[in-house]
Amino acid sequence: MKKLYQFLGSLPMAVILLVLLGTTLGFGTWCEAKYGTPAAQHFFYHALWFQVLLFLLGITLIISALHRLPWQKHHVGFVMTHLGIILILIGNLLGIWFGVEGQLFIPEGESTEELRLARDVLWVQPENPGTPFTFPLDFSARPWIHDVDRSFSVGRGDKSFKITVDRYFPNASVEEKVIAGEEEFPAVHLELSAAKEAPQEAWLFSRDPERFGFRWGDAHVLFFEVRTDEELAVIGRPLPLQTPQAHDKGRLRLEFPDHQVKEIPVESFLGKTVPVDGTPYTLSLKDYFPDFIITEEGPKSRSENPQNPAISFVLKGPEGEDAFLAFALHPEFEERHGVKRLIPVKATYEMATTLPPLPPSLIGVVRSPNVWQIVMTSPDGTERKVLPFSLNETYTHPWLDLSFRVLERVPNARLLQEFHLKDNDVQQQAIHVVVEQGKGRREEWIAHGNIAHVSMEKEMAVISYQPAQRKLPFPVKLVDFRKKEYPGTTVPSAFESDVEIDDAGKGIRLSKTLSMNHPFTYRGYTMFQGSFVEGPVETTVLAVRKDPGTPVVYTGFITVVVGVLLLFYLRTNGSHRETIKIHVR
Repeated sequence: MKKLYQFLGSLPMAVILLVLLGTTLGFGTWCEAKYGTPAAQHFFYHALWFQVLLFLLGITLIISALHRLPWQKHHVGFVMTHLGIILILIGNLLGIWFGVEGQLFIPEGESTEELRLARDVLWVQPENPGTPFTFPLDFSARPWIHDVDRSFSVGRGDKSFKITVDRYFPNASVEEKVIAGEEEFPAVHLELSAAKEAPQEAWLFSRDPERFGFRWGDAHVLFFEVRTDEELAVIGRPLPLQTPQAHDKGRLRLEFPDHQVKEIPVESFLGKTVPVDGTPYTLSLKDYFPDFIITEEGPKSRSENPQNPAISFVLKGPEGEDAFLAFALHPEFEERHGVKRLIPVKATYEMATTLPPLPPSLIGVVRSPNVWQIVMTSPDGTERKVLPFSLNETYTHPWLDLSFRVLERVPNARLLQEFHLKDNDVQQQAIHVVVEQGKGRREEWIAHGNIAHVSMEKEMAVISYQPAQRKLPFPVKLVDFRKKEYPGTTVPSAFESDVEIDDAGKGIRLSKTLSMNHPFTYRGYTMFQGSFVEGPVETTVLAVRKDPGTPVVYTGFITVVVGVLLLFYLRTNGSHRETIKIHVR
């Protein structure tokens, strides 16, 4: 044991550890350059064996210092230098174990506290509203491995299902084809043209919440449907449609198998559990969402404006308990996704106005059960022009310098996506999932950051491959974003963000300007101006880091510098004193 103790504190041991650490850092740098930061962290910087090397180096420094006991005055510099290096090692370990690093994406005028972390998860929201499931994925740490086998179980009882991820592409290309299918699923193929630009083609799907429209320059390009020809006629009115009043939450219409029809005002029964008169069922109206979206925390409302109103409710009866999610603007939602119910009831959510306001600068294709039309709006949204629909006819926008035409329309479209591996650079990631429930089996490719609606035997699930998220203890609002460009170019020379932190828990409100070289730290979280996303609403990207080891590392650096200075000072003074003693003799 004594020999081991002597060897741990010896110079050869220190040299061996330093060579190993230097070699590791070299290979880690190569790995990061070739395969990205996640791979380097997984195999090197955050690996257990690398932390053991750091720990052993700290032990070697401690024992080396203890070998010189009892310490003399000329040992002060030596001890401080060793102490400083030990503090640096401890600070790095604290950062590895407890540090947080991610990004904030904040559109101008909005606030968020959702921090996107550097690791990925498989996010699963079953059909019934509730807490979603998240499963960590580390495929980007080994991007050269494409055949993977990760399985997860979701739910309980007869509604449980299994998800298997069997393929991973770190950088995938996607080839899309639209063919005629068996189910009604309207789609249009557009060609858009602007002055001095090459024509752009796009497919739009009116019943796909992710693909029914997009922003093209200053224009909104949409394909949407209305229920009746009368609603289509309303589109031609010169003034925007009026949205429902805030207190008007519409009504729920229930049609039972015995042809009974019950209408329940949402406002009167929201948050209550009541019997449905004349039936053996009990209704619980759970939530009202004026502007429904799905988040990692489950269903929530994006705003108080009724842009996508929805309600969730539960019916209980002899068959059991069934949870529903009904949309005012998408009554075909359950039918489209093949949702099967325990209770055979048709639920329809109705509001006074079933059409949202039309956006400004619109290029729109609108479809009713019997008629198709083209609709365009002015930049301020106050004027509209409605034209008959015709294939391959060129339409010129009356307010914008652009034109378009409809190349194809497919009432029963089916979208096929073929994913192909490009290379092992971690860029456009995608995974292939297999969902099994009972005897049913579904397969789906999911690109990173996208979602897939998967219909199974007994329910539908929303599955996403996305960055993991973590909530900050305070919201950050982007008040204003500014970009400066090099003269005569569109290349940014600098950009900065005016942000506001409203920490209600501590009663603190702060306003700061973040730029590329001026970070800001609050409650241990340091925010840097990282990048930005251009668009009609500019979005800033802030890099956020919380490292509890940073103060320890800085203290260690200062201690090392002081120790080195003391080494030279005490050695010089010591040699001078020895010279004086010799001359005295």
